[in-house]
Amino acid sequence: MIRLDKYLANANVGTRSQVKKLIKSGDVIVNDKICTDANIKIEEESQVICQGNVIEPLANCVYMLNKPEGVISATSDNEYRTVIDLLEKEERKDLFSIGRLDKDTEGLLLITNDGALSHNLLSPRKHVSKTYFCVTDKELSLDEISEMEKGIDIGDDKKTLPCILNATTLEEACSTYNIAMGNADSLFERIDKLSGYSSFNVYSYLLTINEGRFHQVKRMFSYFGGEILYLNRVEFAGLKLDMTLDLGEYRKLTEEEIRIIRN
Repeated sequence: MIRLDKYLANANVGTRSQVKKLIKSGDVIVNDKICTDANIKIEEESQVICQGNVIEPLANCVYMLNKPEGVISATSDNEYRTVIDLLEKEERKDLFSIGRLDKDTEGLLLITNDGALSHNLLSPRKHVSKTYFCVTDKELSLDEISEMEKGIDIGDDKKTLPCILNATTLEEACSTYNIAMGNADSLFERIDKLSGYSSFNVYSYLLTINEGRFHQVKRMFSYFGGEILYLNRVEFAGLKLDMTLDLGEYRKLTEEEIRIIRN
């Protein structure tokens, strides 16, 4: 179900205020009946006619975005640039991010207009995997790694689910994933600038979790007294971040990639 004014706006008939005027003036017919209520909810498959033209909803699509630091995961904001602003040339009003990454977190973010797909990927019951490259100021012991992997109490009702945590290096991560476009030296410089830490005093990990709690990765490392200095999501729902995408760049998923995330 979707509100009539949103349905028309998403189909690029006009802005939300413009389509409300069209609806109020009696120019919109839904399933052979004139509708003057912009707030009414209709089925996605309803027949909608506006000013004599049959309005078809835009086809579902999914984009992979390499989200940069400083951009927020929202559809609009009066203060900060949003991930949707990075897709300006698409000229679509129906796009939103599947979940979110913190403002200071980089990496793989999916953008879509497919509500059912988003719901499935974000459902807590699905346990969709997410892998993060984490740089922290604390080296975890083998016992601490084992404890984190079994699940820890980060202040919620339940402990975190079991996860996978592996120590790595900046060089290994840059060569395996699209981080600083494979240039470990530039990532060293960025971490120095962002955190004030020397790259010789930081430690790198790959963390795979199957849930998405608020600030979860940061809270998990904080449990052991560590601070996250740099965070980049490198995998989500079975997809790796495209190595060719620079920060702020995006592309449509292939049919095979869409099959992967749907499964």
